Amino acid sequence: DISIMFPIYNRVSIQLKGGVINQDDSCNLERDLYSRFYHESQVQSFHLVRSLGALAEWYGRIGQVDKAFKYFNTMTSIYMPGEHAPLICENYSMNRCAVTYAVSALWYLQMGQPKQALQRCDQVIKEILPSYDTKDFVGLYHIFWPIIRVLKWNGEVEKAREFYAKWAPDGIENHFAMGVIHKPMCLLLKICDGNPDGDYETEDMESDIDMILEFDAPDMTDLNFITDGWSVKSMAAELCLHLARR
Repeated sequence: DISIMFPIYNRVSIQLKGGVINQDDSCNLERDLYSRFYHESQVQSFHLVRSLGALAEWYGRIGQVDKAFKYFNTMTSIYMPGEHAPLICENYSMNRCAVTYAVSALWYLQMGQPKQALQRCDQVIKEILPSYDTKDFVGLYHIFWPIIRVLKWNGEVEKAREFYAKWAPDGIENHFAMGVIHKPMCLLLKICDGNPDGDYETEDMESDIDMILEFDAPDMTDLNFITDGWSVKSMAAELCLHLARR
């Protein structure tokens, strides 16, 4: 059964994106892996949509957004959330097809189309997130990341703040992987608009400075979030800048 290889392809791709496995600057090893995944996965539709999403994201990362949208549109024409999402989660631990919807907003920015990028964020918030497994904290953050990136950098800080406050799951601050990101993100969205009359309590500044100076995200975590459009470490650096300005 060739399908037993597909989760392995997925796991290797994570190692490649996280820098655990070295590849050349053109990421040809990753391209070859996704191409093989795509050709072999046509035996089952839920494997196929996962492979199409992987190819779409790879082309988006290397700047070939026309090809990214080509594979993305094929994925969306086949993808059936009610049927495919549970199977994808069961086999791959995360519904990366849902993440691909969010990541596609970044491609519109690459094309100089911020309006369409914001519309894609709205689609993800209204159509994708409501049915997403809220117990999958890692998957949720891979969806949050490009959405907040697009909203924040296109003048929608308040919307980004409200979005994160609504969708960040209870208990996230204690999560082994995502917990370290939660408080810096909350703080950044609170003060990044530069409003000196905002609701930031300056008496908390000393503890906030201590928190961000102690912040540390593993390189693999950072590299995997970079592929979703935003470095965790650059987020922390931006927070340092805003605190310094205060």
